[in-house]
Amino acid sequence: MEEISFKELLGYSIKGEEIAYEAYMDIAKTLSGLASDRFQSLAKEELDHKQKLLDLHEYEFGDKEYVVPEGEGFPPHEGDLIDIDAEKINSLIEAIDSAIQAGKMLMNCIIN
Repeated sequence: MEEISFKELLGYSIKGEEIAYEAYMDIAKTLSGLASDRFQSLAKEELDHKQKLLDLHEYEFGDKEYVVPEGEGFPPHEGDLIDIDAEKINSLIEAIDSAIQAGKMLMNCIIN
């Protein structure tokens, strides 16, 4: 990997936050309930990270117009590494919900 400037590093990092945001939102759209909420929360965190990096860029360089370096040898962004099987997550959530409901029914039988 060639040497990059601090400005390019910030641009690369900002772009990474955008990619992670999009990946988490794409996953959230395929899920429901708590699982979807959690991935939306993760996506929001990525926007917060992006804003902090943009603020740092503005502090250092006087603007928020960042440059994303191109070329080979850069590590992947977080969002490029996310590989989640939404069907398995939904099945797991359904199984947990079912177990909770069964527990509630059992408790109602014991109490009544």
